[in-house]
Amino acid sequence: MLKEGSAGDEVAELRARLEALGLASSRDDAGFFGPATRAAVEAFQRRRGLPRTGKIDQATWSVLVEAGHVLGSRPLEHLSPMLRGDDVADLQQRLCALGFDTDRVDGIFGGLTAHAVAEFQENIGLTPDGKAGPVTTAQLLRLGGLSELTRSVTAVRDVELLRSRSGADRFKVVGLSSLGIDHSAVHTIHLHLESVGLTVHRLGGDERTDPAFANRLGVDLYLGLAHAQETSTCRTLFYSGYAYESASGKSLASQIMASFIPTHELQLSAVGMALPLLRETLMTAIVVELPHTLETIGGASGVAEALATAITADFHEGDESR
Repeated sequence: MLKEGSAGDEVAELRARLEALGLASSRDDAGFFGPATRAAVEAFQRRRGLPRTGKIDQATWSVLVEAGHVLGSRPLEHLSPMLRGDDVADLQQRLCALGFDTDRVDGIFGGLTAHAVAEFQENIGLTPDGKAGPVTTAQLLRLGGLSELTRSVTAVRDVELLRSRSGADRFKVVGLSSLGIDHSAVHTIHLHLESVGLTVHRLGGDERTDPAFANRLGVDLYLGLAHAQETSTCRTLFYSGYAYESASGKSLASQIMASFIPTHELQLSAVGMALPLLRETLMTAIVVELPHTLETIGGASGVAEALATAITADFHEGDESR
């Protein structure tokens, strides 16, 4: 953890990385984490859909390192652990815009991205090995003008899936996770979701391991329940990162907030963010942040009803991401 008041070589490296991204912190003394560095960190976190803490935790540092990778600066392929970075996101965005579906733009080079690379290679007469080396990358960059003018195949597919499935069919299996919420409230929500015909699996409640757990189970929806930062706010978070946002996540988040009974005391909003939890789940993923007043048994009943209504609702024109 680096924060205001920290000093040393790590801070010097942090500031060099921020400067390379055009986020100046030169008003602070060399090697010192002062107010200017904090402002630069907050600007970076806001830009990348991370919580604006002004501090460098592991998640922010990882994304900052990823931001230093430029497409063509290194070969990209499906490895374990998987390669991550802005160069991977750039590759995915260009492929999706040309009609080669990587599933979504998340900056993680997985199997679907390798498959999309192989399809692209086959279409331009290269050996379809699924690796984005210098030749493949050069060919892709030459088509940059076309990719910038074309709507992403991923965005089109997301919206068509929303249109083609009813709400009851879209999210049949739910992975439910308590991210610090009282277990009795989560149990109330669990029972209500099952009462409307959904299959619910309880996950571990750990932001670091939940994505892999949900991916292995193959659930249709990841639903996390977390504490709201402020007592007067209730937010539903969905994945939004790079030049992509989850159409199904945004639609569901908006429907959940619309299903809550509005009050003068509570501010409701659907917010796109690039939290690791939302980024690394392969299915539609949302996190509902609940104020303490809605974590009681009585409050949880209303939350459960709103969630069930939204999850099983049909898609309506205008809900999709553009």
